[in-house]
Amino acid sequence: MAEGTADGFEARGVGKRYGRRRRWALKDVDVAVPRGSITALVGPNGAGKSTLIKAASGHPPPSSCDVHQGSCDGPPEGEGMAEGTADGFEARGVGKRYGRRRRLDQLAIPLTSRADELSGGQQAQVGLALALGTRAPVLLLDEPLASLDPLARREFLHVLVDAVRVDGSTALLSSHVITDIEQACDRLLVLGGGRKLLDLSIAESIAAHRIVETRAPGD
Repeated sequence: MAEGTADGFEARGVGKRYGRRRRWALKDVDVAVPRGSITALVGPNGAGKSTLIKAASGHPPPSSCDVHQGSCDGPPEGEGMAEGTADGFEARGVGKRYGRRRRLDQLAIPLTSRADELSGGQQAQVGLALALGTRAPVLLLDEPLASLDPLARREFLHVLVDAVRVDGSTALLSSHVITDIEQACDRLLVLGGGRKLLDLSIAESIAAHRIVETRAPGD
């Protein structure tokens, strides 16, 4: 339902209802991700992270939205948007096969390998490679770090940061794993109960939540 623009990615009043009672799982959430940056979407289970990622991609369509220079019907024809989930990635848009091939070669993974034979870290990296290979201006990544060990997580984020900086794309990454996020992401968007609780830069977040260590007399 959203699209990449010269300024990045922006959507206002995103909402999604489910069930016969039409309960709001997500309501009146504004998202603005500057071009060439990565925003971490965090919150507890059930906060609405995956719902926001899916609503922002237009699959399924949101119940309400107001998208900057776009519509609620999805990205325009020919405009790339890549959506990723923890189980696999679906890339849409005008991609270049050589871009995907180059990134897979960098991972030293044979192109004949079956996805179900790869480790969780390799599957995540292949999914990211396929998404980045489309040269999509907007990357929507739903819990890509969920099944990764610390080393694979850092490698995944390193590749993502490098690609965003080089390609000038925009990424919204949801995660309940906050370790390493401050090193990779530019902004922090916190959801709770289907609503936006915080939206600030990583630097602002660190400054506002400093840990002060004190020692008792005689220690």
